[in-house]
Amino acid sequence: MDLYERIIELSSMGYHCSQMIMILTLETIGEENPQLVKALGGLGGGIGYCGDTCGCLTGGACAIGLFLGNLAPQEKEDIQMKPAVQELYQWFHKKTEEEFGAFYCKDITSNLDWGIVMEQCPALIADTYTKVIEILTERGILEL
Repeated sequence: MDLYERIIELSSMGYHCSQMIMILTLETIGEENPQLVKALGGLGGGIGYCGDTCGCLTGGACAIGLFLGNLAPQEKEDIQMKPAVQELYQWFHKKTEEEFGAFYCKDITSNLDWGIVMEQCPALIADTYTKVIEILTERGILEL
């Protein structure tokens, strides 16, 4: 199954963009984490269906944080955390502005219109997941 087919499958199962980014990232490293995926559900539809920041971006930032964030209060996050997330943000902002003339979920999807979501989002999910993996591999965090 290719990436696009997997995204369509996950979408048909009811997952949001943010959750799909995390599921794909976890699958890349051969892991599952249902509780984490469940938690990312709150980011769907631009954070709780408010149409704000796209779940691809927030889910991607969380996927990076999975590898570079801190696990305990006394543990410091990896020095690469902020630059990695900033790189994702800058890439995403440029991409969505160029492709859709918009940055927020409500603007990309014409106020969360399901038909537009199904038309626009699968490719954006695939591209964002690919960028997350690229960021992590270029920094030596993932070896694929």
